[in-house]
Amino acid sequence: MSTILLVEDEILILDTTRELLKVLNHQVFTAATGAMALEVLAERKGQIDLVLLDLSLPDMNGYQLIPTLAEKYPELKIIICSGALPDELDFKDLPIVKGILNKPFEFRELREIVSNTVSSE
Repeated sequence: MSTILLVEDEILILDTTRELLKVLNHQVFTAATGAMALEVLAERKGQIDLVLLDLSLPDMNGYQLIPTLAEKYPELKIIICSGALPDELDFKDLPIVKGILNKPFEFRELREIVSNTVSSE
């Protein structure tokens, strides 16, 4: 079991994804904004194994948040989870980003990317 921070501002997606992750036996914390994500990570320093990060958040976008997370929590793993991905994503300078999950996604896709990411310790 891993501990996952789900950062998503759309409540239906947040609730559904949280429940799917719980079915997969993960402990899940949630945040609806970048600022809330930073608070959860600070409160649970070292306890979060993986962040599922939506790129479109109300207070900042994922592109702004990822470098901060990489600097503060270099051991963290991030999966970008978004329905509006640009054609060219370049995170090769940020090894903290381990994968991309396009919305809408199927349960199987979520299970596979999370499993592969958390098992690649």
